[in-house]
Amino acid sequence: MRVAGKRVLVTGGASGIGAASARRFAAEGAHVAVVDRDAERGRAVTDELAGRGASARFYRADVGDPGVVGDVVTQVAADLGGIDVLHSNAGAVAGSTVEDTDLADWDRVHAVNVRAPWLWTKAALPYLLRSGAGAVVFTGSTSGMVGFPGAIAYTSSKGGLLNLTRSLALELAERNVTVNAVCPGHIDTPMTRGFFESPDDPGGLEGRLAAHAATVPMKRLGRPEEVAAFVVFLASDDARFCTGGIYPCDGGMTAA
Repeated sequence: MRVAGKRVLVTGGASGIGAASARRFAAEGAHVAVVDRDAERGRAVTDELAGRGASARFYRADVGDPGVVGDVVTQVAADLGGIDVLHSNAGAVAGSTVEDTDLADWDRVHAVNVRAPWLWTKAALPYLLRSGAGAVVFTGSTSGMVGFPGAIAYTSSKGGLLNLTRSLALELAERNVTVNAVCPGHIDTPMTRGFFESPDDPGGLEGRLAAHAATVPMKRLGRPEEVAAFVVFLASDDARFCTGGIYPCDGGMTAA
């Protein structure tokens, strides 16, 4: 139980990797605050965890709205008695080329994928410092490590997030707060499925996912739970000497 008793805030915790991380943190004895704009799914996750005897609360918020960040973080810290871990996981994607991407999509994706992690870290930092062993874990992407066509707003935002990780890690290294990024590759999440959905061919989704999985050296999509295990390790006391790391979890994609 490497994170037993730790107070953990997970953004984008209603589904996918965020929900898997919330479940893994709770299973290892952490007190979990799930933040998401999807109240129905978010409450379903925390109700499930509470039904298993875990300590879990839900907070409805659009993580990309800078006007709500401070209030939510303050409320989470008050309810949990502090914050030891921030898992800034919420993400947004737009599937379009440089010519097709419009300003609204560009701004939305960058607001959620780069600005929000900075804002939530900034708001949580006083509590992470007070913890004495604070940890920030960002959900990056292998798309921020290598080029990937057809999602220019997403890939550029995730590239920015990775350098935010490095810079924050150096700023906070002497203040006992670690900052790391897990970079999933092709993971079977609602976001991935949404990216490959086509209104012209709804029945072809599984085929497109299979073709996507075939590009992975391990020949399958990853599971959210596999990423969550990495997140929890980096948030744990076992990883106190790990900071500034960019860690792929991608079935070998970035090794090729």
